[in-house]
Amino acid sequence: MVTTKELASILAGGDSYIRTKNNIVKGLAITTTDNPEAPEIIVVGNGPRIIKSAKLFLEQKEYVPVYVKQATNKWKFMGNYRAERYLNDSETIERYRRHRKAEDIDGILFLNSDDKDEVIIQPRTAIDVEKRKGLSCQQ
Repeated sequence: MVTTKELASILAGGDSYIRTKNNIVKGLAITTTDNPEAPEIIVVGNGPRIIKSAKLFLEQKEYVPVYVKQATNKWKFMGNYRAERYLNDSETIERYRRHRKAEDIDGILFLNSDDKDEVIIQPRTAIDVEKRKGLSCQQ
């Protein structure tokens, strides 16, 4: 956990949830009140500064640290994420807006993690089963 002051230092200051410096996104500081599905899904408000930051993040295509607020003055590092896509059709906004008014939202930013420990499980095929049966008969 880090404090708000430490977080400002880590993410190059700022008060926006998409923290930028010199036109580069440095990280995200998210509250689950407005983004209950964070860090994978971020609801982007309709202010010009936040829209610009969201689109900059999408164009940047780089992973940045994402922190989620746990309590007053307590932020938890959730991992490094990058913007994967930004949708602003009414169906997507309606699906993810939760308690927020649709007219106050420009779009939904979808993030993905750089989690190197992700395990991908391949489904077994009929060939695998037959191959295993043959091996067990040979032993």
